[in-house]
Amino acid sequence: MDETILNTWSDWGWTLVIVVAAVAVALAAHRIVFSLIGRVIRTRKRVIDSVLRLARQPAKALFVILALFLVLPVLPIPLEMKSSLERLLALTFTGAMGWLAFKLT
Repeated sequence: MDETILNTWSDWGWTLVIVVAAVAVALAAHRIVFSLIGRVIRTRKRVIDSVLRLARQPAKALFVILALFLVLPVLPIPLEMKSSLERLLALTFTGAMGWLAFKLT
């Protein structure tokens, strides 16, 4: 019984490490992508700059949600929990897309 509890804590520890790493990579990718786009269009029209400024926060949420979607299959958690998390991520993705659409209109 003690071994089962230890394995469970180990699984949750790895889950936490994977999720935190995925979020960190997503945030870094977001920063890099928006920096590169900003540099490329800095000399271009103000409209594009305005769109990027408005899309920055919703895009950050989308990067994180997509990263979590990518790591979900490899997380050492029960299948039922994966299914629930997948539904939750789908809902948050839909909400983030709505947020992006709202900001851009």
